[in-house]
Amino acid sequence: MTSFRRRIQYSALTLIVILLVMFDVVVFWAFHTVLHTYVDARLKAVAEAWADIIERNDGFLFALSQPGQEAVGSAVPDKGQQIELREAALSIRILALAWKGAAAVSGPPVDPQLLSQVGSGTPLYDTIYIDGLRVRRVWVPIKQETTEPYILQAETPLRLTEKALNGLA
Repeated sequence: MTSFRRRIQYSALTLIVILLVMFDVVVFWAFHTVLHTYVDARLKAVAEAWADIIERNDGFLFALSQPGQEAVGSAVPDKGQQIELREAALSIRILALAWKGAAAVSGPPVDPQLLSQVGSGTPLYDTIYIDGLRVRRVWVPIKQETTEPYILQAETPLRLTEKALNGLA
């Protein structure tokens, strides 16, 4: 039979452990939310800024898609450069729904429903895995007066975010 004093000690210790675990979970969840909100806001700001630059230079994309623009072909990175680019802090791609240029680099498959939603004018976010690395992407429509719709895709690896969260765990 345990004494009343011993029961109070165990109850207090149990309560303290439960409160510490709950506090740890709340801090982890809040930090996770703040980090992902920051990544999304940064991606959206960069994507919208680049989309605005492209919108102001109306014929830029159309000129690059014309025959005789072989200089664009030199921009295609080789396999080693693609791996290095994946580690970059931010990368941007411009997608044309009806055109594939000489410098087009194939990436992960894109859901056609996602493209139609972005085409309606709303920026969308998704997270994918590329070679075991989580990558956050945002899709922003580019408003052009040409007949072909363009979409700007900005992406950033979540390696630093995951490293920070692992430091909390």
